[in-house]
Amino acid sequence: MSDNLLTRLFGVLSGQYGNKFTSLIQTEQSEEVVRKVWGNALADIPAEDIGQALSKLPVDFPDWPPTVGQFLAVCKIGKDPILRQSLPKPPGNPEKALEAIEEMKRILNCR
Repeated sequence: MSDNLLTRLFGVLSGQYGNKFTSLIQTEQSEEVVRKVWGNALADIPAEDIGQALSKLPVDFPDWPPTVGQFLAVCKIGKDPILRQSLPKPPGNPEKALEAIEEMKRILNCR
């Protein structure tokens, strides 16, 4: 990850979370460590995915900044082949859909 992109990322996180994020970086040494950890974790993530993840943070993490692992997971939503496996489409007929819901309730004992 480029130093410029990492600086911009930290700027957005600082702006969004204030001292909840910046308190992680109290000394030059801690800043160096945090930048290295985040930079290494996000090295293979395209800038576009990072931007999309940033747009999701106000909803997914409204009060506290994500950890680097949580942020990485947000970046990968919809990108990971395992996470992209599509579920079968629901029946187009509303009556069949209601029947399927009732069947699920019966199986799960949710009555």
